[in-house]
Amino acid sequence: MNQTIFDGHLGADPETRQVNDTIVCNMSVAVDDSYTRDGERVERTVWVPVEAWGRLAENCAQYLEKGREVLVRGELKKDQWQTDAGENRSKMKVRAAAVEFKGTRGISSSNGQASQQGAPEPQGGDKFEPDDELPF
Repeated sequence: MNQTIFDGHLGADPETRQVNDTIVCNMSVAVDDSYTRDGERVERTVWVPVEAWGRLAENCAQYLEKGREVLVRGELKKDQWQTDAGENRSKMKVRAAAVEFKGTRGISSSNGQASQQGAPEPQGGDKFEPDDELPF
């Protein structure tokens, strides 16, 4: 089974591109990977590259921004390519099947109440899943 679920915060605004007629959204999610070694707490951040396709990508691009907390469910994928010098390279990423938008946008530090900035929050919950078959 190839499935991963994690939550974290976006390190930058999502970036989109077009592949044929399909929109692709790339995001980098910071995940807390803290542990205890020899009685001392070690805190570190793991950056996870995430890719969303189709309607899911459109919704991520429209509603997400740097710092927003997300819960991602998807599959690990390995990109492979060859450099101009003929060296083989690879990179792991998560191809998102669902992204749940956690927290709120535009939290006011004075009273803790959410205030909307820009586009309104999605109606009917913040969880989006792809509608169509993806081209891979």
